[in-house]
Amino acid sequence: FMATVLIVDDEPDTREILAALLERDGREIVTAADGRQAMERLRDIRDPCLIVLDLRMPRMNGGNFCSANRRISFCPASDYQPEQGTI
Repeated sequence: FMATVLIVDDEPDTREILAALLERDGREIVTAADGRQAMERLRDIRDPCLIVLDLRMPRMNGGNFCSANRRISFCPASDYQPEQGTI
């Protein structure tokens, strides 16, 4: 059994960097560009061990994804904005 991580972010570079870091531990990595695509991906993933989710995305944002997905029981959030230096 291989642990699966779902990475959801509208920035391709962010998805790529996170995937490279997390797959070093032998995890299967699945990516999505927004919440809607992530919902589609979850149909094929039995139980991801982790979902790394951007909050600000087009089509379906991270908050809406969490609300729409009953499989997620815990959804911690960070809204780091480097241009403002705030979390």
